Order: sequence, then C-alpha cells, then structure tokens
Amino acid sequence: YDTYLELLADPANFAVETLTMIDMYNLEFNCIKWPTSDVNVRRAIAHLFDRTTFFTTQLKSFSGAMLDSPIATEWTQWHSPTVRKYPYSPTTAAQILTNAGYYDDDSNGIVEYHNVTGRYELPQMKFYIRADDPDRLAWGRDYMLYEMAALGLPVVGLVRDKTVCWAEVMKMPYDYSIYTGGWGPWTDPDYLYDMYHSQFGIDYYVAGRDWANNYVFFTNSTFDSWSEQLKFAVNMAAAEVPAKKCQDI
Repeated sequence: YDTYLELLADPANFAVETLTMIDMYNLEFNCIKWPTSDVNVRRAIAHLFDRTTFFTTQLKSFSGAMLDSPIATEWTQWHSPTVRKYPYSPTTAAQILTNAGYYDDDSNGIVEYHNVTGRYELPQMKFYIRADDPDRLAWGRDYMLYEMAALGLPVVGLVRDKTVCWAEVMKMPYDYSIYTGGWGPWTDPDYLYDMYHSQFGIDYYVAGRDWANNYVFFTNSTFDSWSEQLKFAVNMAAAEVPAKKCQDI
C-alpha cells in the first residue's frame, strides 16, 4: 500500500490504533560550547525551522506530527499546553540575535558578537547531520543548514552515519555544536529526568566520563528539582505537574 487511506480501506488485514508511545527527532545544541551555549542563539535557531513545509514536502503529511515539546500532545495527561513555541520566522530569529549582541558589523555576511568587553568572531559551528536517516538528512542539510547560513551564523554541515555521530557527539570530547538527534520509543514521561538532569550531563563531564545521557549538557537547577519530583513521584497524579513544569522550562 502506498497511502494511509489504502490501509484504512482494508480493515480485514490492517488495524489502526491510537499511538501510545513516542519517538522524536529533536535539534540538539551543545550547551557548553559557545555560541550554542547562549540561549539566545539556541532560541534564534529554533525559529529557523519551516516545519509546515517540511511536514508537507518531506513527510508528505503522512508520518507523525510536528512537536513543540518532547512530550507529545497525544499524552494529554502529561503534555504541557503552556510550553514555549517557536514558529518559523527568520525575522524573529535575526531580531533575537541582534538584541543579544550578534550582528554583522563589517558586511561580510557573518555575524559577530558584541558586548561591553569587546567584539568577538564566532567560531564555526559543527553541525552533525545523520546520513543514514532520510528525514534527518533532509531536515539538517536542506532546511536548517541553509537557514542558519542565511542568517549569518558560521556553520559547517557534517553529514555522517550514526557510528560517526555517536563518537563525535555523544562521547568525549563532545566536539560538536548541533546535532539532528532522535530518541525513543518512550512509553512514559520520566525519561525527561534520565536524559536531561544535570547529574547525567555536566556532572559526568566534570568527572571525565567517556559518555553522557545528557550530552547536550542542559543544566538548570529548577528543571533538576522538577524532574526528580517526576521520576520519583509516589503516584501518577503526583507526577503530572512536575512533567508539565519540566517541559515549560
């Protein structure tokens, strides 16, 4: 069968059920490597993904949904309706960078960073793009790489298979800036603790561990507290608010 509708038309051989688990693709930023260590840079890049075009052109409006949170909307008990959203807007992205001191002052097409201590050239960001996944390949190479370069961010696209990405992104010395990540399937939301609590990131890095679950090194004490309450909740009801607070952060 070529289409979802054809599957539906053959109920004797196929059954369609509501998804109860989630796989996700997420753009991952190295939070201890400048300039992606700056939340303003991360937020600006988040506004560069033309999700509508990607969904209709690459995914053919057939597979999955575009997420604003690592918890899918189908998980109504866990999904936060107040999570921050990043609609596609290169104009907004440029304004975020300018407001934070990133702008091109010499008309060479590359932004520089300015603060009270001086002017700084941005290092070239290494953007690892999975070569073995057609959707992640298109997402990184054909959408995000182009948009970041157009915004004036110095970036090089490194199209590599998963074994190379594992060695360069998820292990010491974590010499990357951005990665087309993908995780799952998940059946409950407590993976937010397992993946993003700082003890599995920066604590591992400081200790010299060769690899880390939280290899983006997201570090936020408020998130840590809420994720602990999620992971070790005494019952399902007690986990709901912490799960939503984690997403909002």
